[in-house]
Amino acid sequence: MRAQAHPDYPRESEYLKRTLKQIMQRKEGLSQQIKMREEEISEILAFLADAKKPEDLTQAQLFEMRRREEILNKAQLLTLTEKSPYFGRLDVSTLEYEYFHILNFELKENRQPKGSESRSQEKETLYLGKFGLDKEETGEPLIVDWRAPIADLFYSGNQGKTSFSGPYGPVKVELHLLRRIKIEDSNLLEISDAEEAAGIDDFLLSRLRESSIKGLKEIIATFQKEQNEIIRSSINQPIIVQGAAGSGKTSVALHRLSYLLYKNKKEFHPEDTLIVTPSRLFFNYIAELMPNLDIKRANQLTFSELAQNVLKFKVHLRQNFNCFENLNFGDEEDEEGITAARLKGSIEAIKAIDNYVSFLEKNIIPKTDMLTEDGILLLEAKDLQRYFDDLEHLPINEKIKKAQTWLNKQAKIRIQREKNKIVESFEGPLELARRRHPQHLQHLPNPDAIALLHQRDLKIKILEAKGQNALKDYKTLMPKRLNLKALYSEFLLAGNLQIFWPELNSSERQILEKNHQENKKRTQQEDLALLLRLHQLCLHFETRYNYILVDEAQDLNISEIFMLKEICTNSNALTLVGDLAQAIYPHRGIKDWQSVIDNCFPTERVNYREINQSYRNEGEITKLTNKILLKNNLKPSQNIRPKEVKPILQAFPETNTWSQKAQAALELINSFKTEANVESIALIAKNIKNCKLFLGEFEKQSQSQISFIDQEESQIEGGLVLIPAYLAKGLEFDACIILDGEKTVYKENSYDNNLLYVAMTRARHRLAVFYRDEIALALK
Repeated sequence: MRAQAHPDYPRESEYLKRTLKQIMQRKEGLSQQIKMREEEISEILAFLADAKKPEDLTQAQLFEMRRREEILNKAQLLTLTEKSPYFGRLDVSTLEYEYFHILNFELKENRQPKGSESRSQEKETLYLGKFGLDKEETGEPLIVDWRAPIADLFYSGNQGKTSFSGPYGPVKVELHLLRRIKIEDSNLLEISDAEEAAGIDDFLLSRLRESSIKGLKEIIATFQKEQNEIIRSSINQPIIVQGAAGSGKTSVALHRLSYLLYKNKKEFHPEDTLIVTPSRLFFNYIAELMPNLDIKRANQLTFSELAQNVLKFKVHLRQNFNCFENLNFGDEEDEEGITAARLKGSIEAIKAIDNYVSFLEKNIIPKTDMLTEDGILLLEAKDLQRYFDDLEHLPINEKIKKAQTWLNKQAKIRIQREKNKIVESFEGPLELARRRHPQHLQHLPNPDAIALLHQRDLKIKILEAKGQNALKDYKTLMPKRLNLKALYSEFLLAGNLQIFWPELNSSERQILEKNHQENKKRTQQEDLALLLRLHQLCLHFETRYNYILVDEAQDLNISEIFMLKEICTNSNALTLVGDLAQAIYPHRGIKDWQSVIDNCFPTERVNYREINQSYRNEGEITKLTNKILLKNNLKPSQNIRPKEVKPILQAFPETNTWSQKAQAALELINSFKTEANVESIALIAKNIKNCKLFLGEFEKQSQSQISFIDQEESQIEGGLVLIPAYLAKGLEFDACIILDGEKTVYKENSYDNNLLYVAMTRARHRLAVFYRDEIALALK
C-alpha cells in the first residue's frame, strides 16, 4: 500500500531518516579520507609515470593505491545505497541453543539445559538492503546484506516458527513480521506486510507494472521462493536452469554470482569469475545492474572472445547471425553447412580430437635409435619412449620441450662416454711413447706423443661433430612446437576422420573436409571448441576461472559447454541458464538438457531446475505466445499478471505493405506513448533486410528519433528501437510491434517458431503483430 496510508509510516519514516543520516556521515568521512590521500596519491602517480615499470613502486605506495581504491569503492556503494537503502524488514525472535547466539553467529555460553530452546527477551528488527551497513558507534547492523544467511527468511515467506541455514547448520527462529518497503531516490513510497491479504503479490505486481527504460533491473526486493533457492544453492553442484521467457533467469543467475562471491569471499574474487553471454549487445544491456550486485569486476566474454583470448592467434569468425539473412533450407550448400556445424558441436567431435591427440602422442617421437653415421649408439628409442610416457600429466608441447632438453642431456652424456673411451684407448700408446723418448731429450717435445695426442683430439673432435649431427638430425624427427591450425586442418581430412571419428559415414566425412577447405580463411564458431580442446591437450590453459555463469546456454553446443567446464577450476562451479523455446539457430544449440547432463557432467550430480512462471509479459501476451510453445511441443508458461489488454493482430494487403505498416506503426507508437508505463518501444523484424525495408518507409512518414540496432556491439539507449529478432534475445521493452509476422516470413519449422516466440516475448505491457495476407501458422 501507499506508505503514508500504512499505520507504521511514522516509525518507518523516522528510521529511514536516521539511516540516511548515517550514510551521509559515512560518505563525508570517506570524502575526508580521500582528500587526505590525494596529495600522496598525486606524488605516487607522478613517480609511476617516471618509473620504468610498476614494480618500482614500494610496498607502502602499492598499499596506499589499493587503500584509495577501496575507499572509492566504498563511497560508490554508499551512493548506490543512499537512493534505496533497504527494501525489507524482518521482526525476529531468536531461539537460543547451548553454545550459540544464533542471530550474530557468535559462540555464546548458555546455561540452558543442552538441547532446550527459549525465545529471546525481545524481538529484533532487521532491515535488508542491497549492501550491509553497520552502525559506526556500536557496530550493530543498521542494514543487513540481502546475501546474509538470515535474509533467506525474507524470501521463503514463512511466518511463525521457521529456520534458515546458518554456519553451524539449521537455525531456528520465530518470524513475527515480514515487510516489503519501496524506497526511490531516498523517498519512502510503499509499505506492504505479508500478513495483509495478497500483500506480497500486490507488491510484486506493482513492480512488474513499472516501465523499463533501458537495461536489466535487479530483483533483490522481489525475487520469489523458487528463484531464491537457485540463488542460494551450493557452489559445489553444477546448476542448469530451464527458464521461460520473462522468468527472471538472467537476473537470478547474476544474483547467484553476487551471492556466491559474498559467501565465498575468502576463496575467490570477481576477477576469478566469468560471465558468458551470446553477444556484446547483451553485456551492454546488463551493465547497469552489475554495480548494484557488486559484480562489476567479473570477467564478461562471449564464447568466441574467450576462445580467441585463449588461442592467442587471429581468428576471422563468420557470424552466426548470417543464417538469418542468407540461409535457405533445402539448398544443398546450406544444408551441408548445417550438417558440418552440428557435427562439430557434438561431444563426439571432442572425443575424436582426443583420439587424434592420443595418436599424436604415440607417434610424435622417433621410433628409431639415435646413431652417429658410423653406427655409434647415442640413445635407444625405448629410453625416449619411457621418458615421454612418464610425462603423461603434461600437455604435448610441454612434453616435447622437456623431451628436447632431455635428448640434449642424454646425447651429451653418451658422447662424453665415447670420448672417455677414446681417451682410455690412447693412454697405453701415450705411456709407451713417453718411455721410449730418450732420457737426454726429455727437455724437448716428444714427437711420437704429440702425434698421438693430435690423433686422439682429432678423433674426439670428429666424434663430437658426428654426435651433434646425429642429435640435430634426430631432433628433426620431432617437432619443436605443434601448430594448432595445421593440426586442425589435418584432423579434418576425410582419411583422418575415418581413423579418429569412425562413427561418421562417408558422406559426413566428405562434408566436414569440404566445409573446412571452403572456409579456411574464415573460422566458424563451431571450430572454436575443438581448437580449444587441441590447445588444452597440446599446450595448456594459462587462465582458468573459479566460477563460470553461462546465459542463453541453449545457443551453445555441447562441445562448447564441455570446454567451459574444462576451463573452470572446479567442474561443479558452473551455472547454465537458458530456454529451449528460444533455441533459434538451425545449425547449433542444445536440443534437450539431459544430453548436456549426460555428456558434460557424467560424474557430477547436477541440480536441474525449471522456472515456468513468466513475470515479464502481461497475461494476454503470455496466452498468445503459449500457442507457439504448444506448436513446438513445449511446456506452456504460467503467468501471475492479470489478463488486461489483448495483443493487436493487424493484417495488411499484399500491395504497398511496408508503407502501410510504417503508417500503422507510427499511430500505435503515439498511442503507446500516452500510457504511463510505456517508455521503451521496440519495432522488431525477422532480419536486417526487413528492418531496412521498414525503416525506409518509416523515415518518409515520421521525424521520430529511432535507434536502429543492426549489430551485436550496438548500445541500446531506450526510447524507440528498431531491431532484428535475433538481436533482441534477452532484452525487454515496455511495448513491441512485430513488423513481419506473416507465414511467408516465419515459416512452419521449430526455428522460425522459436524466433517468433523470442520477438513476441520481449514485450512487457503491450504487443502488436503486423502481418501481410496471412499470419504465421504458429499463431493460429
